[in-house]
Amino acid sequence: MAVRLSTDDWWLIAFGATVVCTAVMHWCMPTRRARLRMFAAPLAGWLFLLPNATVKG
Repeated sequence: MAVRLSTDDWWLIAFGATVVCTAVMHWCMPTRRARLRMFAAPLAGWLFLLPNATVKG
């Protein structure tokens, strides 16, 4: 199955998994600060990793 997936399909899977994980973990965090960090961590990762992956192809 993995052989049939295109790069765009993998991007959609990664984005969906990030959204689901963030939504689920939001309810598990005990403090407001922890919730904010849980939301900011994937966002920061996308902001730094996406341009890097685009440059490298």
